[in-house]
Amino acid sequence: MKVHANQIDTSPKWRSLIRDFKRLIAISLIIAVCAGLMYAFTFRGGLSTDNGDWGTFGDFMGGVLNPIFGFAGLMALLLTISMQSEELNNSTRELRNSAEALKEQGESLKKQNFENTFFQLIKLHNDIVNDIDLVGLNNKQTRGRDCFRVFYERLRAVYNNKWDMGISERDKIRISFERVYHKSEGDLGHYFRNLYSLLRFVDERGKSKEDKQFYARIIRSQLSVYETGMLFYSGLYGKGKDKFKPLAEQHALFDNLDSSILLNGDNHRDIYAAGAFSNREAGTTNSSSSSVNAACDTAQ
Repeated sequence: MKVHANQIDTSPKWRSLIRDFKRLIAISLIIAVCAGLMYAFTFRGGLSTDNGDWGTFGDFMGGVLNPIFGFAGLMALLLTISMQSEELNNSTRELRNSAEALKEQGESLKKQNFENTFFQLIKLHNDIVNDIDLVGLNNKQTRGRDCFRVFYERLRAVYNNKWDMGISERDKIRISFERVYHKSEGDLGHYFRNLYSLLRFVDERGKSKEDKQFYARIIRSQLSVYETGMLFYSGLYGKGKDKFKPLAEQHALFDNLDSSILLNGDNHRDIYAAGAFSNREAGTTNSSSSSVNAACDTAQ
């Protein structure tokens, strides 16, 4: 709130001080008049032409009035100093309030810029999804999010093929995903890169853990069931393992994931640390992720 200098003149405190000071001046003048009248009645006579008489009168009036006017002058000086001090304090408060208002305005602008960029990335994500199209048998065309059902059915079909007895479950998933990804790399590569950029933006630019969780929920709400399935297994392939997977665990990207969509149900949940499935664990499981994956590899 702004504090103006003219508020000093109208505040009850200063009105009272100025009123008292005016009373002091009036009393001083009354005393001066009374002293003059007392002198006149005590030493009756007309106006003297003798310098000595005037000197005596001046000494009398000075002795009576000098202390009074000196005291009044001191009070006036103290009042002026006090008013200047109050005005300085008001100016300091005004500057402090202005600085706080500018800080709040800056924070609000940062948040506005963040959200503008965030929702632009969300829009870009949806545009990328809507631009995907596949042409199947009999020139049947599939567009948008329905394409991820096709991608996931291809992934499941490759995964369910017969494999050599010695191959690990992790390698089986990785090879299956590689085959599907390379067949549609133009569409899937663009999709995965943009979603990674979106998660990374929230991770690096989000102000607090609560803010990051809020924006991560918005990202999750954009994903269909089959998109979530494809993203889940992208964490075992190429750069997804080193870049996307830690962010998914950090921000609970697979919170409320239905295990029935996974290629081997709950048995594949151990691919990710617990933070990928719960906001309560998110942000605290980066160090445990490697140990979980190591345990899975050992078991396989």
